[in-house]
Amino acid sequence: MDSNNPAASTTAAQPAQPDVNTALGKVAGKTASSQSKLATLLKVHRKLAIVLLLPVIAWCLSGLTHPLVAHFFTTEAARTAQPLTPLPAFSEANALSPQRAVSISGFETIDNIQIVSLGDRFFYQLGQRFQTPAATQAISEWREAAPWPFWQFSYVPLDYHPANNTKIAVNASNVDNNRLSDMHHHQYAESLARFYAGDDDSPIASITTLSEYDAFYTSINRRLPVERVIFDRGDGLTVYIDPLTGELAAVSDQKRDVLLWIFRNLHTWDFLAERHHPVRVAVLQTLIALTLIMGISGLVLYTVMYKKLYRNGKGRGGNARVHRLMGIVIALPLIGFATSGLHVVSSKYTPEHHFAYQPDLGFTTDELTLNPLAATNTMDAYQISLARLNGEPHWQLLTHSDDGKTIQYLTMQGDVVEGGDTQYATQIANNVSGLPTDAIKGTQVRHAFGRDYPQVMKRLPVNRIAYGDNNGTRVFVETRTGLVAGMGTQADGLRSLHFMMLHKYRFLNGLGTTNRDLVMTALVLGIVGVCLLGLSMLVRRKFRRGAV
Repeated sequence: MDSNNPAASTTAAQPAQPDVNTALGKVAGKTASSQSKLATLLKVHRKLAIVLLLPVIAWCLSGLTHPLVAHFFTTEAARTAQPLTPLPAFSEANALSPQRAVSISGFETIDNIQIVSLGDRFFYQLGQRFQTPAATQAISEWREAAPWPFWQFSYVPLDYHPANNTKIAVNASNVDNNRLSDMHHHQYAESLARFYAGDDDSPIASITTLSEYDAFYTSINRRLPVERVIFDRGDGLTVYIDPLTGELAAVSDQKRDVLLWIFRNLHTWDFLAERHHPVRVAVLQTLIALTLIMGISGLVLYTVMYKKLYRNGKGRGGNARVHRLMGIVIALPLIGFATSGLHVVSSKYTPEHHFAYQPDLGFTTDELTLNPLAATNTMDAYQISLARLNGEPHWQLLTHSDDGKTIQYLTMQGDVVEGGDTQYATQIANNVSGLPTDAIKGTQVRHAFGRDYPQVMKRLPVNRIAYGDNNGTRVFVETRTGLVAGMGTQADGLRSLHFMMLHKYRFLNGLGTTNRDLVMTALVLGIVGVCLLGLSMLVRRKFRRGAV
């Protein structure tokens, strides 16, 4: 989406015409210098149109894949979220404590914990970050930053009893040191994928753990690691599961994958290099800037020559006339597409490192002195997790209210921390921004996407921490995971607004998405039409010269 539709604007590749050149001389005034400047501008416009012909057509046609995907190749999950059902009434008498589960798991420390269901049983899912040879290698500095992707998981059933080891796993034959094997981790991913897809019958072709973005699961999805579950059916339905939260990360199929591949390679030019590589960014910057110059020059030429070319119905007809008339219609949209694309591309030299922020986790069994199961019953919690607030471990109890999802914080002494979620978000925001707490001018919990936190950011709910510094810094924190979901300044907000309005035409949302996309499609096809008319004029001009 770096530059949607730069195109050959009004008079691309137009052959020299006696009446046009005469008009240039007349409207430019009586000075030879003015006439020369306009003639030079016309030559520049034509040459730019020739150079930009293929890039512009590629941008335009690939840009149409977005409305195509949205209206004709939509891959929708049957469900997009798990029901926020309170956990069953667990007690110390009938359920294992988290502390005991960690001891059984074999992990010395854990970084993530939640209660998950598999079949009719409940398990502690214990997650631990780890290093691998691949993880310790330097990752390309030009790649999009991502959350730490290297995790291993252990599943311990809440109804585990040492005297009855068969209860430790869904399939006891795969038990290894009282831990579920990778097969059982995949069983959990499969159960979630079937839930979200609404498909309990189709066989599973493969389940793969992704620790980095690839050609089909790109950085736009924001989440790592994920489990990729491919169904063995005609459409190749693929569901991506976030194992850290159990949430749906993405859903796709073969047709959608093809269209998105076209978009990435013909629109954002991912084939050139990594997303933030200076070569890729510089090439796109240059071509978009030239497109902007071409569009402005065409608009200027048409404005200057209009009266002389079309007074009393005179002026060259045919393709040249249609080219100019269509050009004036698409000139402003073209300039809008180019300026917004250039605005976004120019910010891509530096990766957004805040996405890779690592919260301070690493909890030992000695720290987990409070069993939170009793509190889950009194608070109607649907999930538990852990956070380190002010250096101390706290239980997070995820609950649901009329306002949306909320998180309560319990100390290991059993005390409820008032405003704990805001405190935790502030702690993370201060760490990633380098700004102090007294610089904060406002905090807010967001349960929906908005102008400064668009849907592309993926994660909800988040805490918005706004600072009163000169840049107007704001940080969006997903406190359940301790990850930074977004970060920007006032300048970033203006760039996003520019892109939303002139590249995605959000100002037409009042017409409805279908009508808005029809308007955009018509304008984009108009740009392609002007390009092709200019090309036909160029070919005819060359042919005539050859014939002479």
